[in-house]
Amino acid sequence: MPQKTHSDLHQIVSDVLLLCERTKTRLIIPVGMGEWKRDEFVQLVKQRKTTVVASADAYFMRDGEYRFDARRLTQAHIECQTLCKKTLHNNSTDLCVIANQNCKLQNIRMYADMRMPFVVVVFMPDSSTTAISLSVNNCKGVPANVYKSVYEDMQALIPQLTRDHLPKLTGVFTCTV
Repeated sequence: MPQKTHSDLHQIVSDVLLLCERTKTRLIIPVGMGEWKRDEFVQLVKQRKTTVVASADAYFMRDGEYRFDARRLTQAHIECQTLCKKTLHNNSTDLCVIANQNCKLQNIRMYADMRMPFVVVVFMPDSSTTAISLSVNNCKGVPANVYKSVYEDMQALIPQLTRDHLPKLTGVFTCTV
């Protein structure tokens, strides 16, 4: 199973798309916060392939504003899963990207349980200090402690990104931020 680390986002996109073509993988699961290059990655993928993006953030957009409500987070993830299932059963779309934090194994398993091959792309700051500094002035008003918590969760997640835990995993790419 390919495992690559790179800081060049365009190279990561090229490598991921090449692996997807070679293995007929249509599901990409980025891990990390949007400000950690995840959102830029998603946009670059969309420029090159017909892509549906399933995102809890999109669920919380109302009248052009991000309005997070923790009580509705489960419903947001259910909608992401539903959109993903529909997309993967629709052959007119090349890829489905799950653009959520996905920072815990249980988050990834929600999609791995669909029994479809998938690629994980990890967007990892070099330290918790960097993770927090990238949160400054984020457009959603997410507090800095959330960025630190996601970074810490990812430290525990990375060693679990194996076929022992995720049998349909076709590759893991890490983009250092």
